[in-house]
Amino acid sequence: MLELREHGVPSVGADVDAAAVQRCREQGLAAYVVDWRTIQTAARRFDLLFVDGDHLQLDAAEHGKFAAQMSALLLPGGLLALRGGDPLAPALARAGLLAAGALDGRECWQLPSTEITPLRPGYVVAPYADVFRGCQRVLEIGAGSGHFLDLLQLREVSCVGLELDEEFLLAARARGHTVHAAGFEGVAAFPAGFDGVFVGNLAEQLEPAELTSLLHACRFALQPRGRLGVRARRGHMLFDHLHGAAKKQGFSLCRTTSVPGDSRDELALLVADDQRSRNQRTIDLDRIVFESRDVPIEQPLRSVFDLERFERRVTSQGGEDGLLTALFELLGTTNRRYVEFGCGDGVQCNTAQLRRAGWQGLLMDGEVAPGAEDAVIEKAWITAENIEALFDQHGVPAEPDLLSIDVDGNDYWVLQAIRRRPRVLIAEYNANLGVEPALTIPYDPQHRWDGSDYYGASLRALAQAAKAKGYTLVYCTQAGVNAIFVRDDLLGAEPAPPLEAIYRPANYWYRGGRQFPDLVRPWQSV
Repeated sequence: MLELREHGVPSVGADVDAAAVQRCREQGLAAYVVDWRTIQTAARRFDLLFVDGDHLQLDAAEHGKFAAQMSALLLPGGLLALRGGDPLAPALARAGLLAAGALDGRECWQLPSTEITPLRPGYVVAPYADVFRGCQRVLEIGAGSGHFLDLLQLREVSCVGLELDEEFLLAARARGHTVHAAGFEGVAAFPAGFDGVFVGNLAEQLEPAELTSLLHACRFALQPRGRLGVRARRGHMLFDHLHGAAKKQGFSLCRTTSVPGDSRDELALLVADDQRSRNQRTIDLDRIVFESRDVPIEQPLRSVFDLERFERRVTSQGGEDGLLTALFELLGTTNRRYVEFGCGDGVQCNTAQLRRAGWQGLLMDGEVAPGAEDAVIEKAWITAENIEALFDQHGVPAEPDLLSIDVDGNDYWVLQAIRRRPRVLIAEYNANLGVEPALTIPYDPQHRWDGSDYYGASLRALAQAAKAKGYTLVYCTQAGVNAIFVRDDLLGAEPAPPLEAIYRPANYWYRGGRQFPDLVRPWQSV
């Protein structure tokens, strides 16, 4: 666990020896006194299990139970590294685990991946932005009106755009982005200025010779080991040319991959050589003008199930600002009233932008004092027993346009207790629990979140509670934090994708973060 921590990988430990667990805790590690038989397996939650099988002391009758427990603790695609696992091999195979070699002196078994490709009616954007997580500075060539730059900023990646179309250029700048009026010849101003470059659905317009120039320009702008992502239609001849020209233009790796949820396009990923070649010292490119076109990412929202490309953060913690703007432009508003509880200090919350736009509403939080001059926050601990009385006290209308729920604990129970009928509902779900089953913490009005994954409810549980009230799940944020529901009478005849297609796993801070698992406390099925 100490080694994992040095590499920034969160981990949790279990042992039956209380003294050993105490030594772990003294070093700041999350550890529990618990036997493998009693670890909570309410949801699959680990990428990797290290097990010292030599100390398990299993009899043959327990092999099947042990294998089932390990399978239940693993995320799809996760690995079990087990010392002394030979006698357990038949039981592990029966539990669905596949032999996968060895790791750190242990036999390694893998749970097959069951990833479900999201069913999205529109243009998939987020997985392409994920390619650049961890980069310091990224250049987008052909930035359009800045949607992709929005997603880079959500991932805390500094970004710059190049765009020739004046209308798109002004729109991107209005969103606060640094975008230069140039095509890919504009990279001449940035020698080795980036550790990432993205070209989306523009390279398809170029002839092979022009594609070579594009590669040359991108390599000029990239630092050694920087990454280049090129998006284009599946099977396009562009990819064949990139594979052939990559080495000549200073790239050591070029591979083409499909992206989850995108049935239309593929991504070519190139990595710049460690050393810049001689011809990278200067750059002299003929001006190649990309044809301006109404690319899909710029199209307006036409379906409530097509919100991904609208995530944008101004004052929200994630992309909720852009989502709500797009959603209410599609659905319209009535009273422009909102309620948000669990709003923090009111500076960074889901409704701050609405307040600035003239909306009125109620903010409530149990602890935090207001941090914004225009925020009036009512201090209250929210429970299932007092929520409607608080609404009555503060004059919340029967049908506000928006309700946002985030209490880090009893969210499911509070949602059940609400009788108001907002048009749009946002509720935080516990993405650490996966899609199935429908789980929540048992109701405890005194619950306080301790930083572990023991809080809230699974997406299935919240979706069931919302459905019983006449709401349909339309979207989960890319960070795996908030679920958005729309009242059924506002939806058209378009069928909703299955829950599994909308669910997003825990991806906190848009950087793959999760809470550390609590191995002991129970979950309640609903």
